[in-house]
Amino acid sequence: MLAEATERTYRKAMSQASGQGPEYILDVFGRVMRSVESSTELRALTKREPMVFIKLAMMPGSIESISASITAEILQSQVDAGQLTITLSPQVLGEALVRICDVHLYAPCSAEKRPRSRRLST
Repeated sequence: MLAEATERTYRKAMSQASGQGPEYILDVFGRVMRSVESSTELRALTKREPMVFIKLAMMPGSIESISASITAEILQSQVDAGQLTITLSPQVLGEALVRICDVHLYAPCSAEKRPRSRRLST
């Protein structure tokens, strides 16, 4: 269920994001992060079962795999459009970006602190 929600969240963010290249990528990530932080269901899970949440959201598995795959797809689309140049493969960079976002989004959620998604736009 969370894996499917992850993909839906990314796809919606991609369809609503604007800009090109890095601006588009930041817009997508910002939208995903704001969607996650505003999810009442996710907040309820973090309060009810914090260790389950951490295991599902922050450890290798379907959520991370889907997030990294879609991020690689986003990166590749921007490279193909001539809007972005990267020196790593989209897959490697996608995984790295997802893991960085995990730290700034999910860790604060599990500690009942505000995620740092606001910093994406500054």
